[in-house]
Amino acid sequence: DRPGEYPPGTNGDRSPPLVSEFLAHFDEMDRALVAFGFPATSPWWRSRIERFLRSGKKRWVLRVGRRGGKSSTLSRLLTAWILWGPWTIPPGDTAMVAIVSLDREEADKRLVTIEAILGAIGVKHEKKAAAKEIHIPERNAAFAVKTCSLTGTVGFTSIAIFCDEQAKWSAKEESANPAAAVMATLRPTMLT
Repeated sequence: DRPGEYPPGTNGDRSPPLVSEFLAHFDEMDRALVAFGFPATSPWWRSRIERFLRSGKKRWVLRVGRRGGKSSTLSRLLTAWILWGPWTIPPGDTAMVAIVSLDREEADKRLVTIEAILGAIGVKHEKKAAAKEIHIPERNAAFAVKTCSLTGTVGFTSIAIFCDEQAKWSAKEESANPAAAVMATLRPTMLT
């Protein structure tokens, strides 16, 4: 391991050199997106991203109103994470960024944004429409849409999970929010 990095598979400290390097990539990507016609990441969002990354915490809960920039900003953050994050996975596995939502249509909108970001910054990717996935062969990683169900959130190795509008999740069979049970099935996907 390089000095300032934490070993793969641990909760280690996200030290300043590691975070600074990642944020430099994020900022470079943001400048490229602005040159391509995307709006810039707001200073408020940029400061919150850095604060979270430097905190060393594994979970970030956001309460953001409509048109608050949550989806577009987090799509950028997830794209940067899949491209430059300090993660490793075992050979033969695919690193997955799961976008978990109440319905696939809403989560598909994140894939549209992510695909536009990847295209704008010139990252080679493969869209697998039937599987609702975007693969990044260079990193052996993929973005994938998952539904907020026990069966929809198993069988993959996560490097990040975006749980979209978790407070609105519902299970038709129980008429209750399945978030606790779904999160219990998602946590083991991040163990490696």
